[in-house]
Amino acid sequence: MKRWLRRVVGAVVLPMLGVSLFALATRDGDYRTDLPPPTGKETYAQVMPASIGDEPMEIQPLPLDADRFHGARARYGAGASIEIVQARLPDHLDAYVAEHLRPRLQTYEARASAKINGRWSLRGNGENGRLYGWQNQTWLFVIEAASDELFDEAVDRFAYIRRE
Repeated sequence: MKRWLRRVVGAVVLPMLGVSLFALATRDGDYRTDLPPPTGKETYAQVMPASIGDEPMEIQPLPLDADRFHGARARYGAGASIEIVQARLPDHLDAYVAEHLRPRLQTYEARASAKINGRWSLRGNGENGRLYGWQNQTWLFVIEAASDELFDEAVDRFAYIRRE
C-alpha cells in the first residue's frame, strides 16, 4: 500500500503541484511587463513618474556594486517607491534579489518570488501594502506602496508596466 501511495504522489500529485506553483510564479497579476525597457540613455529622473499620491519624486542612487549593477529609487513621501536596477548581465540580478528584495518580501504576509525562464517575478502584499517586481532583460523594476490606491497610481504612471 505504501508503494502504491508513493507512486500516486510521485506520478500525479507532485506534477500537479509543480504546474500550480509554475502558474502562480509566472502569473503577472494582470500586468503586462514585457514593454521595451529604457534604452539606458535616459536619466532615472526621466523615466520615473514625477509624482504619486500628490507627493513629488525624491530620487537617490542605490548604493550597489557598480561592477555588477547600478540603479536608483524614487520615493514619493512615505507612501510609495519605485526602484530601477540595471545589471551588466541578467544573472547578476540574482544577487540583487537575494540581498535586497527577498529580505523586504519577508515583511509581507503573502509573498512569492521565482525565477522562471531566466526572469525574476516577485510579489508581496499584506497590511503594510504591496510590492511587485519584475525582470525585463537586464533590468529589474520594483513598485512598492503602502496602499492599493497608491500602488495602482504608480502602475498607471510608470512606463514599463501596464494593466491587462
